[in-house]
Amino acid sequence: MREMCGLTTEQGASALLQKPSTVAQRIVRAKRKSRDAGIPYEVPEPKELPGRLQSVLKVIYLMFNEGYSASDGEAVVNVSLTREAVRLARSLADMVPDAEIYGVLALMLRHDSLPQARQDANGDLITLEEQDRTLWDQTQIKAGIEVRPVRELPPKD
Repeated sequence: MREMCGLTTEQGASALLQKPSTVAQRIVRAKRKSRDAGIPYEVPEPKELPGRLQSVLKVIYLMFNEGYSASDGEAVVNVSLTREAVRLARSLADMVPDAEIYGVLALMLRHDSLPQARQDANGDLITLEEQDRTLWDQTQIKAGIEVRPVRELPPKD
């Protein structure tokens, strides 16, 4: 999450519900393993993408969640992170048309419609029931409802 999404170790730890020191150690071990095993740092071949889908979706959604409910700083929402997660999900959907990607993308778009209504002038969180719905981004809501594959998805076996 740090390398690909630009999250700090602390943000990644918060997303994974772990201590920052634990996540930092995992990063060190993963880098050491990659170096020692000679694992190249490269984009996988298209045929390898479906096997990595769950991990990639998890990282994108954790990135979105960190933006949607920031674990540090003054702002409740980090719009740049949520928008980047949406962009990544759209790119992934273009590469690997899969119903699960479209579901995650639709969910993120729906939640991404709320930032203006989620906090008051003091930066305090506003519950969904108390939000001014006129502040919801109707374009984002519509985009989430209309998320569809570019081409028809084949049936899953």
